[in-house]
Amino acid sequence: MDEGYLFKLVLKTVNKIFYFQILYYYYLLLALSDQTTKVLHLNFICIMELLERASNFENRKWSGLTTSDRVNAAREAKELILSINEEYKKTKDIQLMDVMKRLTAIKQKIEKRLKGRLL
Repeated sequence: MDEGYLFKLVLKTVNKIFYFQILYYYYLLLALSDQTTKVLHLNFICIMELLERASNFENRKWSGLTTSDRVNAAREAKELILSINEEYKKTKDIQLMDVMKRLTAIKQKIEKRLKGRLL
């Protein structure tokens, strides 16, 4: 599969917020295109899927959720954060850290709502 085709396909499905992150990884992939291309290509796809899931999570409607929905959302946020953290450990990319910070803020808001007010 051509990297240019993959890049265009990913751009259609991922939110515009992550455009520069995708561009960064694409050029990183092109710059290191040798025998490690296949490994980088798979890593690139994994990161793009994580960023797409994070984008969908961030853009979700948060009002009118049941307690069960909130619990599931908190679990999903935790799973996303841990997955992105694994990729961050490999690449040390600041943009992945920014995504994790945004997801953590959303997760904390959800958990705060779940705990309720202390009397």
